[in-house]
Amino acid sequence: MAEPQGEEQPRRRRLGGWGGCLLWALAFVFVIAAGCSIGLVLRPDPYEPAQVASGQGWQVQVHDDHGDKCVNLVIGGNVRTAQCDFLVEGEFRATSYEVGGGQVVIFARVPEDAEQARLRLADGSRPVVDVEEKKGIRYFVYVADGPDKGPTQLLDAQGDVIETS
Repeated sequence: MAEPQGEEQPRRRRLGGWGGCLLWALAFVFVIAAGCSIGLVLRPDPYEPAQVASGQGWQVQVHDDHGDKCVNLVIGGNVRTAQCDFLVEGEFRATSYEVGGGQVVIFARVPEDAEQARLRLADGSRPVVDVEEKKGIRYFVYVADGPDKGPTQLLDAQGDVIETS
């Protein structure tokens, strides 16, 4: 069928040259912006506590709250006790807390040069516990049948006692 001569067919617009590249560039920018936005929303909070040990109904967490580095014992979602400083009344002490079932969690935040801690338990034993680090906080955690009687000794990499007072 012949087309009427007086009517023009609509022209199809085509993106030629740089037009296609411009669409790809805009799509690329959109994907990058969306990815960055999602990444910002999903990234972990650097000040949120990190779990480092747990047992039945309890957990030990470390956190850095804008420079206040602490080790917390959490039971039932509530912080029961915490240790933020190395020294208590001029000497190093570990924190002991009974968590039930005859178990006592012994923990402490330790200085940079400490590699191990030697405890003195109520039964007379002297376990040596390795120091660990998470979120830039050095600490140890030990579960025993009784509290730490102290004094707890901190040991360097060679096993020598570090003076803490």
